[in-house]
Amino acid sequence: EAPPVGGNPARSEAPNPGPGGASPALTAEQVSAMSRAELQAALVAVARSRMSRDIDPATRERLNSEQQMLSNRLNELQGQSAPR
Repeated sequence: EAPPVGGNPARSEAPNPGPGGASPALTAEQVSAMSRAELQAALVAVARSRMSRDIDPATRERLNSEQQMLSNRLNELQGQSAPR
C-alpha cells in the first residue's frame, strides 16, 4: 500500500490490524519517526491487538516488545518537552 502523496511511509497512523487482530511489525526506525500523536495511536492499536485471544505466543511477545518500544519513545519525547 502506497503512502499518501507527500506522506512519509514511516509516519503512518496506527498500524492496521492484520490476521487475528495483530498489527504489523513496527521497526525502531518507524517508531523513532513517529510524532507523539502517532505513538499514542500505535500504542492503542498494539494494546487492542494484545487483547486478542487468537494470537500465537510469538506474536504476543512481539506485541509486548512493540508496546515497550513505543512507551519508551513516548517517554523520551515527553522528557524532551519538559521545562528545565
